[in-house]
Amino acid sequence: MPAAEKKLRGLRHGPYRPDLAIMDDIENDELVRNPDQRDKLDNWLKKTVLPLGGAGAKFDVIYIGTILHYDSVLSRTLKNPLWKRKRFKALITWPSDMTLWDKWEEILRNNDEDGELLARTFYDEHREAMEAGAVVSWSARPLYTLMLIRARDGHSTFDSEYQNDPVSGDDAPFATCITFWVNRLKEWSFFGSIDPSLGLKGNSRDPSAILVGGFNRMTGVLDVVEARIKKRLPSVIISDTIALQREYGCLCWSVEAVQFQEFLRTELVRQSAELGVPVPAMPVTPHSDKILRIESLQPYVFNKLIRLSPTQVTLIEQLRHFPMADHDDGPDALHMLWALCNSFGTRDGFRHVPRRQDDDRDNDNRHSGQSRQRSRSRFGNGGW
Repeated sequence: MPAAEKKLRGLRHGPYRPDLAIMDDIENDELVRNPDQRDKLDNWLKKTVLPLGGAGAKFDVIYIGTILHYDSVLSRTLKNPLWKRKRFKALITWPSDMTLWDKWEEILRNNDEDGELLARTFYDEHREAMEAGAVVSWSARPLYTLMLIRARDGHSTFDSEYQNDPVSGDDAPFATCITFWVNRLKEWSFFGSIDPSLGLKGNSRDPSAILVGGFNRMTGVLDVVEARIKKRLPSVIISDTIALQREYGCLCWSVEAVQFQEFLRTELVRQSAELGVPVPAMPVTPHSDKILRIESLQPYVFNKLIRLSPTQVTLIEQLRHFPMADHDDGPDALHMLWALCNSFGTRDGFRHVPRRQDDDRDNDNRHSGQSRQRSRSRFGNGGW
């Protein structure tokens, strides 16, 4: 078959149209990272290749390749139930105890020219435990050979080239540690965050992210109850936020305020007050690197202090594929939400104050003002 994206319309041999098309590795490492190029190739497959067969005639398409990106054309095709699909992996089931393999790789890498011999000795001594649970797809390439390739080429390369799973590995910190909440809790205090993602027009505009979380001050667990991530106009961001405030009554909202985004925040405060649903929106100006901010959430996600809902598909996908995902507005808003909860949602941030006599009110007012000042100074320590 000709190279990908070449003209094929009307291809025939005499009176005959093709009855078989074979496509092999039609994507490459560079173009697959560009969403526009992925869409262009996807359209070529659907609008040029698939209609090649004659009307009503049998036409088979065999599509073979390596998944180079979670949203590659091959990955999209594998998700289509109307194709007969098969995903091949060199390692069907991983060993039950990967800690021994981690120790083995440490020996292999840290002993210079003796590393391979020492690692092999370690493997021979622990072979039964290290191979327990593992299933390989091809006996001619045993487990030890595969793990050597993994150590030599890197985990992410192995996951993509040998496992057809480019989202796993060291470059995807959230890929395997996301957990979900099940029941709504009466202990929740609600907070919200907004990443407006303004400044671009048309299809190039990033999605905006509006998140609402239920924070349990006693356990320190944040459960994300709303994660609305999509492209929308500023007026829709405002109306959607007011609707969520009406439903949840959030104690505070964190809104990224950079350039025009600050105008959106002030408009949100003004319009919500006019509608009788005031949104307590606090401006946040990030100063640290976005990638580092989002990565800082990984220990909390891993330890189940941040939990999502299975229905929050877009947020889950952005986290699972971070930092390879095309957009990271959801994870960025999640960091804002987590920082807000830990600044204002902790037990020290909310104190029950009993009613006093009138002659104590002045002291109360002074104490309240000092508390508010401490709360303001606490916000965002280490996060922005």
